[in-house]
Amino acid sequence: MRILPAFLLGSVLTLTSFSTAEPVSGAKVNFNFENVELQNLVSIVGAHTGQRFVLDTSLTGRVSVITREEIPVEEVFPLFLSVLEGSGYTLVEREGSFHIRTLPAGEDPLQAPVVGPDEPLRNTGLITRVILLKHIQANDVLPMLEPMVRRARNGSLAAFGPTNHLIITDTASNIARIEELLEELDQPGRAGMTRVIPLQHANAVELADQMSKALAASASAGDQVRRSMQKVVSGAGNLPAS
Repeated sequence: MRILPAFLLGSVLTLTSFSTAEPVSGAKVNFNFENVELQNLVSIVGAHTGQRFVLDTSLTGRVSVITREEIPVEEVFPLFLSVLEGSGYTLVEREGSFHIRTLPAGEDPLQAPVVGPDEPLRNTGLITRVILLKHIQANDVLPMLEPMVRRARNGSLAAFGPTNHLIITDTASNIARIEELLEELDQPGRAGMTRVIPLQHANAVELADQMSKALAASASAGDQVRRSMQKVVSGAGNLPAS
């Protein structure tokens, strides 16, 4: 599948709503479009999925979507969301309707639906996700996550220290990637401990340099031992003489 992004224009306040009947489960549809206007694509997706969309005339531009064969009707909505976000827009679910909003500025974080830590993550556009960390500190991971979250410095990323929760407002697809990363990091023993030790007789800069060289040499020696042991196990070498 290839998705060709379109150029986007400015915003106007006029709203349009698309609503249709429920789709037929198990049916397949032709989802090939060349240079189709995004507003027309929204209408087509509404007809296929039965979802209600609310958009304003800021939704402009054209895209081409190419699939090799007909796709199940259940795949139309996630594919449409991918096309939409690739063109600079996303969805905000509100009262049974999907409101189309511009990225990266997006919607006010307070207006995105909140998904708690025990709720399944659905791929439905812009959401606010509450994530509980068990083994690492939420405040410690904020600097690492800031480049990954849209509008991180404007309220879309926050930590609540007393309960060690992260609060992220972004697209569901991006939050899913962040959760995969946090799952790898939030493991027992991963929380680092920092201790400040005042020195009485040594220079801190010189001591730090000496310790870095010693650790590097230790790691290098350890690598040599591991390589020797691997050769012995494979029969390609002998144990070092004592």
